[in-house]
Amino acid sequence: MKIKNSLPLILFMLFGLFCIAFGQTPKEVFNEANKCYAKGDWQKAADLYNQLLENGEKTPELYYNLGNTNLKMQKVGLALLNFERAARIAPQDTDIRFNLEFARKLCGEPEPSFIESALMFLPNQFTLNQLALLCSALFVLLSGVLITYFVTTRKKLLFVALAIFCALVLFLLFFGIKLNAEKFSSFAIVVKSPAEVRNGPSDENSVGFSLPEGRKVLLLGKSGQWVAVGLKTEGYKGWVQSQFVEKI
Repeated sequence: MKIKNSLPLILFMLFGLFCIAFGQTPKEVFNEANKCYAKGDWQKAADLYNQLLENGEKTPELYYNLGNTNLKMQKVGLALLNFERAARIAPQDTDIRFNLEFARKLCGEPEPSFIESALMFLPNQFTLNQLALLCSALFVLLSGVLITYFVTTRKKLLFVALAIFCALVLFLLFFGIKLNAEKFSSFAIVVKSPAEVRNGPSDENSVGFSLPEGRKVLLLGKSGQWVAVGLKTEGYKGWVQSQFVEKI
């Protein structure tokens, strides 16, 4: 195992040992943060949730609670960012989906087109791993049905195989859409505003337009402390300082 790849695991183990040594496990830190949230001490709650994130605890519950805390603190950009992260891990969670949509409307996020909504509806109901497992299971099932057909020559099995094949093609399409959205395309959320988007990666370049807090952008490149961003709906592109955006 490479040191670079094992560094997050080492940090997480050290954090766990630190917590045990001082009588506080990650679960206890999480519970303490929840208590702070319930008492209205949102800054303390946010600090504790972020402490867990920095040390390897990345669960949908943690992102969801942090998103709610960000909302209470009127940090809509960070709230949307954490709801987006939670939804990627637990897309079927209705509470996460509800708060995600609420945060999007609160930020004034443009509605996707009908075609885009239709294409993403079913892929958004599954995680990438779930779609991969489902495709694998359908492939194995299809292979089993075809082998059985060649052994028994029962014609009904051909119709079963055709149905499974159609389902496999459909879910492979969903997998490809999901893979492109989460692995081959990088999205970020504007966490500070106003984020001035310039025509080049320098303060000397003119400002083309500004982005409000909470706007979702496509990451196109990086140059030093600047990142190239694009707006999928409008088609605008430009450069913004990296401190204003955070990758989902």
